[in-house]
Amino acid sequence: MQNASVDRDQSERIARDGAILRCGVGLAAHGLARDGEDDGEELVVAIEPPAFAIGLERWERHVDKPVVAYSLRTFVMLALQGNASALIALYSPAITVATDLGNELRALAPAFISGRLADRYAGYLRAQKARLYGTHYDITYAMNVLRFAEQGRELLETGELALPLPEPARSRIIEVRDEHLHRESVLARVDEAERLLERARYRTLLADEPDTARIETWMVEAYSRAWSGER
Repeated sequence: MQNASVDRDQSERIARDGAILRCGVGLAAHGLARDGEDDGEELVVAIEPPAFAIGLERWERHVDKPVVAYSLRTFVMLALQGNASALIALYSPAITVATDLGNELRALAPAFISGRLADRYAGYLRAQKARLYGTHYDITYAMNVLRFAEQGRELLETGELALPLPEPARSRIIEVRDEHLHRESVLARVDEAERLLERARYRTLLADEPDTARIETWMVEAYSRAWSGER
């Protein structure tokens, strides 16, 4: 996703002025940050001006780490693909900006959740587990893998995502960092998390596909309203 012919200053202005949603998607949002600790990861959803949506110049994202801004259309595509950060933004309690359109987007969260997520989460977990078992073992990385598996299981079983992480999942993930567990013990937890995710994958009662018609109808309306001066 590249912004053709949009310079950085212009891109930053679009992200700032067009924001309908800005929220934390890092440790604090998950309830995994230590006291006073925050990685500052935020996701912004913005509606770009018409010239950058339907003209020759396109604006799709702006990166100013640890903050990443996406156009509404790009965000919707990512969420439909099961992008973890996009889905977290729909449920994050760490909201700093939420206009009427931003709140409507979050209210649309159930339309994005479907059985399609099963393969996405299972495939990601297998890939990350292979890294952990290989030469990339790291405590923080292991925590992220366990969190991802737990949230995938929750989505498939309930169709929702509780943030911060509910107990006892939250405490078990924090133990990996704070109790200095041996590598074998951590990997055993990863194996168990994978087993639970696989069980949820085959038992899920979610619809096979997201409600793309509902999402697209709202998105088109949101662009029209924003370009008419509403946010």
